[in-house]
Amino acid sequence: MVQPFRYQRRIIETLIPELECSGQALMVMASGTGKTITSALIVKTLLKEQRQRMLFLCHNNEILRHAMREYRKVFGESMSFGMFTGEEKSKQDASLTFASFQTMLRWKKAFYKDEFKLIVVDESHHGQAKTYKEVIQYFQPKYLLGLTATPDRMDGKDIRELFGDEATSLLLPEAIARQYVTHVTYKLMTIGSLSRKALRQLAKEIFEDGRRLSTKQLNETLFIEKRDEEIAKAIQQHEGQGIVFCESILHAENFGQYLENARVYHSKQSHKKNQAVLQAFQQGELRFLLTVDKFNEGIDIPDAELVIFLRSTDSETIFLQQLGRGLRKSPEKTNVTVLDFVANVERLQYVKQLLERVKAHSDVSLERSPLYFEGAGLTFDITEEVLDILEVLRRIQTPLYPTLAEASEAARKLGLRMQKEYKSGFKSDPRLPSNPHVSYKAEWVSWPHFLRGEAQKYSTLAEASEAARKLGFGTRPEYKSGYKEDPRLPSTPNQFYKSDWVSWPHFFGRETVQKYPTFAEASEAARKLGLRTK
Repeated sequence: MVQPFRYQRRIIETLIPELECSGQALMVMASGTGKTITSALIVKTLLKEQRQRMLFLCHNNEILRHAMREYRKVFGESMSFGMFTGEEKSKQDASLTFASFQTMLRWKKAFYKDEFKLIVVDESHHGQAKTYKEVIQYFQPKYLLGLTATPDRMDGKDIRELFGDEATSLLLPEAIARQYVTHVTYKLMTIGSLSRKALRQLAKEIFEDGRRLSTKQLNETLFIEKRDEEIAKAIQQHEGQGIVFCESILHAENFGQYLENARVYHSKQSHKKNQAVLQAFQQGELRFLLTVDKFNEGIDIPDAELVIFLRSTDSETIFLQQLGRGLRKSPEKTNVTVLDFVANVERLQYVKQLLERVKAHSDVSLERSPLYFEGAGLTFDITEEVLDILEVLRRIQTPLYPTLAEASEAARKLGLRMQKEYKSGFKSDPRLPSNPHVSYKAEWVSWPHFLRGEAQKYSTLAEASEAARKLGFGTRPEYKSGYKEDPRLPSTPNQFYKSDWVSWPHFFGRETVQKYPTFAEASEAARKLGLRTK
């Protein structure tokens, strides 16, 4: 008799009324928390008679076989079981039928639309794909239940259109924090992949010189090609069996030669050979299992004590799916160690977000330093270099203030009153540029105007001259002692309007005729007057 954990019981008690009320429900449960067993307990409650049937759909035959084994734990021999895939079609009238989408798409019309009282769709985040959606919409069950650990698709299509909103949601950060999965020790490894010299130089250019660059440029500058031998040596210093996620099939096959007692498991290998490799791993005969994407979904490996990332991914969904492998609790295992050989800054962001979300589900602050976090099901330890990269990334991804006025207000709030103060203090706000007179060239007036809010000076010599005459200034000393009466008058108009300046008498309007602007024009006029000597 399978007894649900307390959190599984809460999910069951929420989902059954939802299904009975609306006929559909979406159940989101993190990898390793037992969503298949939970679904089996729901099905057992809703299928009250032997003649009532369930269809369990998934795109992966190995996941279907795993699901059938889990359902047998709940139903025993009280119900008949059948497989309906390209490889096997047994007991097509079974009470519990486990079918692949690909096979059911071709054979769906062999079944009545209301043949199944209840349909369970595993890895339901695939449900919006054309093939899968066609199968789901063909049948008309009384109850439709979607199962997934990651409800959001990378293509933006919403599976809630098929299954409704999440009736329950238990995501991985909460599962780790609540210790519903095994304890995780997460280690960010920069061995052989990070150029520390480049990081020091880049940090100087960004924080001291205000350089801006793209994430792509950051990756290209900081990360170098990893040395497989060095990484393999670091891996083998950790005890236990491990799943190794590689960049490609070729990479998996090549990297395997550096690890002792390692085999590959991938889509180009026959099902029979993959099964033999998986069985050897599960029986403890094999230490390392190298794969690419075959373990992203559905298959938990309870005995795995190491999860090793050698690949980069630009998908947070895939990152979380792969992290979920090996998280299921087992009596023989108290911890899973994750060795993440960082290869791009995007991965650092995913890991940082995971840590923040786990901490958000913690009741108390468990942080001892910016580098270390322990508690709530997670031990997390990273290097100073990784923190530096995250700070660099924060700086370059933070947009500048869009206008001069907004930047000016921010600078004044920081108490920056002089140009020299700004050059050392602007770094406190990542949205302030290092050279505002360049970033806001079209709006720029002056440093005093930018930092102290001083009024904008008259834009032309003629405007300033008119203002000075209105104040009654007729001499340079009078102007020097009284120009502050009009904040728009500059202290040195002869410098401020240098390109148009003629003379102080002209500025005060005492010269009615402007002098010839060029030597050539003055020379010609003098000759016309017949002036031949000095």
